[in-house]
Amino acid sequence: MLDRATVGALAEAAFGRWALVTPGDDWIRRAGITHEPTAEFLRTVGLPVESVISRSVPELTAPPQTLATLLDAATERARNGKAADPAIGEQYADLVWIGYGAHDLRVYLDPRSGSVLSFINLASAPFLYNSSVAHFVYFAAYLETHTRIDGVYLDELDDTDEAFEAAEAIGRHFAEVDPEACRPAAKNLWQDLVVDGFSSGLYEAWSWGPSSVAYFVERGIDPTVRQPRRPLDRFTPNPWAGRTSES
Repeated sequence: MLDRATVGALAEAAFGRWALVTPGDDWIRRAGITHEPTAEFLRTVGLPVESVISRSVPELTAPPQTLATLLDAATERARNGKAADPAIGEQYADLVWIGYGAHDLRVYLDPRSGSVLSFINLASAPFLYNSSVAHFVYFAAYLETHTRIDGVYLDELDDTDEAFEAAEAIGRHFAEVDPEACRPAAKNLWQDLVVDGFSSGLYEAWSWGPSSVAYFVERGIDPTVRQPRRPLDRFTPNPWAGRTSES
């Protein structure tokens, strides 16, 4: 696992301490997380409430759900488009759902090893999304802090060589930091950073969505005045409209 302090500092710079959600000890116990470095990372650093490639509420604030509990829901079977292979459901039953990654893929935590996994569909085995939750958070924070040149998002640089070179540099960095999750012959989400990261919106501005706003409302946090400052998306009513003081 990456150094917890290093990842935590980058995540705080990218999102703010107030925008990192940490589950309590009861959540960790109920989720069956026995990999202690992972448990400690969740307790002390946590996961971003939202980023361009991650979203982790309400998954870390509601009772933990395993793959087994999700497979009991007809909506999950329909969502994946293919019936779940019973052997997959049994072998990976205790994977813990920790939120969404890029392209709204569900991501799961292996409670014994600490690795982060995802499925193309539930008819086949999962692939390695990240080697640890620290890598998961590091990638989100690194992307957040490297998608602009002189304050301008790469997507706004009109297909310039400078923008593509910056995107390729991000992809290369991810492959160096987490080589097991970025093996060329395997399913590799981070190739998307170079192949179609622009078309899928990974290099443009983003805004807080409804689930994030609900999280902030419950905790008395006004994200519209906190740093780093980020707007609400256009479909989300602003419960803090008219307020100007720091919450």
